[in-house]
Amino acid sequence: MQAGVMCKQAGKLGFQHGTSPKESIHIFGKAPLRLIWLFLLAFCLISTYLLLLFPTISHPAEVTIAWSPSPDAKVAGYKVYYGPTSREDQFQVDVGKNISITITNLQAGGAYSFVVNAYDSAGRESRYSNKATVSNLRDKDTHFLSVIPSSPPGSPGIPTPPVQEKTLPDTTPGCEFSIFPALHSVASSGGAGAVGISTNLNCPWTAVANVPWVIITSNNSGAGGQMVYYLVKDNPGASSRQGTLTVAGQTFKITQAGRARHALSINKIGTGIGTVTSIPAGMDFETGSLVTLSAAASANSDFAGWSGRCSGTKPICSITLDSSTAVSAAFKLKTFVIAAGAGSNGSISPSGRVVVNHGGSQKFIFKPNKGYQLGQIKVDGVSVGKPEMLLLGNVMSSHRIDVIFAPLR
Repeated sequence: MQAGVMCKQAGKLGFQHGTSPKESIHIFGKAPLRLIWLFLLAFCLISTYLLLLFPTISHPAEVTIAWSPSPDAKVAGYKVYYGPTSREDQFQVDVGKNISITITNLQAGGAYSFVVNAYDSAGRESRYSNKATVSNLRDKDTHFLSVIPSSPPGSPGIPTPPVQEKTLPDTTPGCEFSIFPALHSVASSGGAGAVGISTNLNCPWTAVANVPWVIITSNNSGAGGQMVYYLVKDNPGASSRQGTLTVAGQTFKITQAGRARHALSINKIGTGIGTVTSIPAGMDFETGSLVTLSAAASANSDFAGWSGRCSGTKPICSITLDSSTAVSAAFKLKTFVIAAGAGSNGSISPSGRVVVNHGGSQKFIFKPNKGYQLGQIKVDGVSVGKPEMLLLGNVMSSHRIDVIFAPLR
């Protein structure tokens, strides 16, 4: 622009020289004026040429390159190669396990190529992404590299799969969008995730969750390439479920696993009778559930203890179910001791410590020696006469029987 203005001024000087001979002729003369005019004209031509030859230097730009993680367990990290078009190996950077990098000091409006290589613990590399070529790079833009079907890093000397070049046009009619990844699988406990948007710098978009159990936590609207962050809630049910997000007009699918359930088996063992209740009630429970078991013996029994996932003799046990579980509760009948004894000159049968179950019965027979007869029978110190046989029924406690024999008269 300055060169153009100066050319116009030089033109004016030339015409003034022809119309004002008094100033021109008497001070400088005609020859010097012609030389000055020719000098200004040459300066205009040279300035214009230089402006055309060296356009205004564009400002540096930065671009974010992102990709999805490799499903191959052998992959130890990634290297990003980039550079001017067809020279993407001019620069490289090792990003470790990261799946994105922001590259600075690139030429805005320039043409660059990007590619990601995966490497294993031995440092062997294989091409992991398709090659992306950006022919008109914009500042603060984001590009997602599509992934070549997974294969483990090859051994040295083994060629890697051919690379399919993906060219990103300078302009996208109608603001076309793509998202990466296109789906995500989540555990039953839920969790956070992100989906990337690739589009032109000024193309607007929105993100909407189509199911109530997914919440967009950041960037539900914006323009250009960005990341949308979301949170998947816990799935309380045993069945898996599916939902979607609509991101920049594209469908992003989420599949969430159902909560695993485990069976609880309760067994009652032993000679006694009793019940076992659980809080919460049921025979199968979600993983991680805390279940409290209570054992209660019936009136004729005692609780004898736990076995399996529970132990000890306390009637209450709490367990956390992380797998199918079996618990046994032992009950035993209450027993009572009848101490049966006879004096000299006779016998009682059975004698000694006789064990009787709760509610049971026991018969006792007395036999005097020759020359003797029953004199007196006492139960717990109380005389019950001279029966030839004694039956204790519905025994509910311990007792003592004493038999006394007397000589015949």
